[in-house]
Amino acid sequence: MTMKSLVRKIILFITLLFFLSCSKNSQTKKQAAGIISNDTIYVNEIDPLIEQQLYDFLYEVYTNRKGVLEEIVKERILVIEAKMLKISKEELLLRNVDNKVTDEGLKTFIKQNHLQDGLQLVKNKMLKVYKNNTEEGHKAYIENYKDYLKRMYIESLLKKHNFKILLEPPKLPKISLKNIHIQYKGNNSSKVTLLEISDLDCSVCKKAAPLYEKIFEKYKEKIKWGFVHFSNEVTLQAVVAEAAGKQGKFWEMQNLLVKSEHFFDTLSYYKLAENLNLNLPKFKIDLKDTIIHNLINNTILKLRDAKFYATPSIVVNEKIISNSFSQDEIEKAINEALINSN
Repeated sequence: MTMKSLVRKIILFITLLFFLSCSKNSQTKKQAAGIISNDTIYVNEIDPLIEQQLYDFLYEVYTNRKGVLEEIVKERILVIEAKMLKISKEELLLRNVDNKVTDEGLKTFIKQNHLQDGLQLVKNKMLKVYKNNTEEGHKAYIENYKDYLKRMYIESLLKKHNFKILLEPPKLPKISLKNIHIQYKGNNSSKVTLLEISDLDCSVCKKAAPLYEKIFEKYKEKIKWGFVHFSNEVTLQAVVAEAAGKQGKFWEMQNLLVKSEHFFDTLSYYKLAENLNLNLPKFKIDLKDTIIHNLINNTILKLRDAKFYATPSIVVNEKIISNSFSQDEIEKAINEALINSN
């Protein structure tokens, strides 16, 4: 992102904050957005309709600011350390990066990062593979190793000088998810509920599944974990999982479907049901059950009304997690909810 585009986003961010503060902090002094036949439309009528989109935008501004801040700090910390040692920044990097490069260190770096078969780098928007046994390739390996040493050195300086990020991310919007169909596991008496809103046909959701399983194993004694179907329409895989749920095997079937890398035909679903020791005649009947279909469809419609538009999505105690692939962000929300529930 260019500095010019970032400045434009920051200006819009400040404008949005002004609008939001007007709508939240003043009931008598409302911010007008438009007028039609002497009827005024106010910003606080608009914002609730695009709450999630506003949050997504503000979060993007936050991450851009955070990224630029980190780049500024990386350069400034080198200047500060060099000044303390009464040497130039160049001399500082020579001592702590360039002079640390050794053949043995390079070998260890290559092995630890599994670079024996080649180093992939993007040059002039083209992906190029470098081999260490060529002169050009060896130079590329050395530069990559130096970049690694520089990152490690800067990280040590940041810890030494107690660097802290004071920027605050925008507050997560609260949503109401009443009267939707949810399958639960974990601690059903917990005051902390995590909802995994997902599509069993979605390849991206399948990639996220191992992360969610890891988080669940860590917190399963402390939180209630729910699975919610969301897709463009009711899918056969969703119905299959719910039919298995009729016999107490929803999570077992869900696990099999998530781990599969291909689409099944109906006979394959029957085979999965047999492998889970389900009553096959009942399973076949439940696959045609309109109640299951209506439950899933009703949930999809309510999620659309709640302005959901992507899977997977993670919700912790009615707060949407902005990055559903971030273990740190999900666990932070869980930990905060656990603290607030005590």
